Amino acid sequence: MKSATLSIAHNAAGIPSSVALTGAGLKKPDLALRPDSLGVRNVATGATVRFPLTLYNRGSDTLRVASVTSSKKEFSVALPRPELVIAPGDSQTVMVSFTPSASGDLTGSLTVSSNDPDRKALSIPVSGAGVPLTLSADLNPAEGDQNQTSAGGVKPGKKVTVQVFVKDAPQIKGFTVRVAFDSLRVKFVPGSFAVGPVAAGLAGLANPQKDYVEIGGAALGSGTGGGSGLLGTLAFEAQPGFEKEAVLRIPLMIWNRVTGGRQEIQTDIQVALTSEGGALTPDFDGDGEVGFSDFFEFAAAFGKKADGDSAKFDLDGDGEIGFGDFFAFAAEFGKKK
Repeated sequence: MKSATLSIAHNAAGIPSSVALTGAGLKKPDLALRPDSLGVRNVATGATVRFPLTLYNRGSDTLRVASVTSSKKEFSVALPRPELVIAPGDSQTVMVSFTPSASGDLTGSLTVSSNDPDRKALSIPVSGAGVPLTLSADLNPAEGDQNQTSAGGVKPGKKVTVQVFVKDAPQIKGFTVRVAFDSLRVKFVPGSFAVGPVAAGLAGLANPQKDYVEIGGAALGSGTGGGSGLLGTLAFEAQPGFEKEAVLRIPLMIWNRVTGGRQEIQTDIQVALTSEGGALTPDFDGDGEVGFSDFFEFAAAFGKKADGDSAKFDLDGDGEIGFGDFFAFAAEFGKKK
């Protein structure tokens, strides 16, 4: 409520020279968006990246947002509630997802529908670019991409090998893959990274940080890489704080091309380490019976670290193939599986 006095200069006798005024302005919400345009580039086709959009209420009444729609299916927004209620002077941030289905540039718009009386529908431009990249992470230590995206039976102290595969990599003189993780649950095992055949001409490098590690290769001299297959392997060890699940995520891939220079590609490759299930079987050769052929394989791995192909022999999960594993194997010898 506002009040004021209107003064009037006149020469009429007996008529007041001032009038008291009171009134209230119309309360209404006022929607504003920040940023006023959104764009993301170099996203791997099929991957999903997310970026923030903040909705502000600059008005004097409650703002109610009914929906955020996109003109292109590659862009989407999932509201945390069926209707967003934003008080005057407050704001709410939502996440915009971009999932390119093909390589190339894409433009469109997002439209926010609300009870703002002046702009029932407010739109902003969005743009994105997809690039071809077929990258995968495999938790099966066997040779080749087994497409195993989860590993069970993980407990503190257990080491898990991750293999990174690529298809149709360009001719490169260097590459970087960032693997993000929860450092309270797992850690990168120093010295575990090795380049694969796709990058055989490159020297392997690892740069561990608190909650991610960057692995890659660089040319020393005239070495190059490219093609399809194993890009590299690395290992993680479950920490004392590990429980239930830890997710390893690859959000970024960088090529240093022989021609074309440096290219950063955003992606979203994920694998999960879980404490559930995952019990290893002593039927190492998979013939349905724990027999002498399994014993011969076990004997050849006895005394080794449980890394790579030898991880399947670590039946007690202590990171080494030793007597604990032998006793577990002996208890199952002769049984059908």
